Amino acid sequence: MRKPFRRVAFMGFLGVAGSTSTPTGARESITVSRRPWFAICAGVCPNYDVTVSADGRVVAKRGSGEERYRVSRAEAARFRKKLQPFRPVGEQRDPLVCAHEGRPEDAPLMMKVREIEIWWSGVPHPARLAACDTAAYADLTEAIRQALWSVHLYVDGRRRD
Repeated sequence: MRKPFRRVAFMGFLGVAGSTSTPTGARESITVSRRPWFAICAGVCPNYDVTVSADGRVVAKRGSGEERYRVSRAEAARFRKKLQPFRPVGEQRDPLVCAHEGRPEDAPLMMKVREIEIWWSGVPHPARLAACDTAAYADLTEAIRQALWSVHLYVDGRRRD
């Protein structure tokens, strides 16, 4: 009775040890999304989604275009390191919608959007942060600028090399 159990247990061990699953780090990614709060930006307002995976894959979406490229793992790690201090323990409960003060005649041109959203996927837990592009979040916007620079992007999500 013991021999069949040992054989099954050993085969199970081989199945786990020999699996070719993707390493945990390769599945981790961070997505930064920026949206304009004013309807007329003439192309100068940040409007993009950038996803950087731990293995160096970068997907930058701007408007109707998408660019895919790779950076080194060290550059991807710098991207993560710049944003890590802002990672919440979990998702924010209330949906944040940014509203800016302006002149009454400008009201139709002001959009109520989530201007900055960051998603962390993978381990130890997924998380999401929403913020507004205001002075209160100046540290976050600077961290985003530096993070994007580390993966060869300008603050508007365009490739810089």
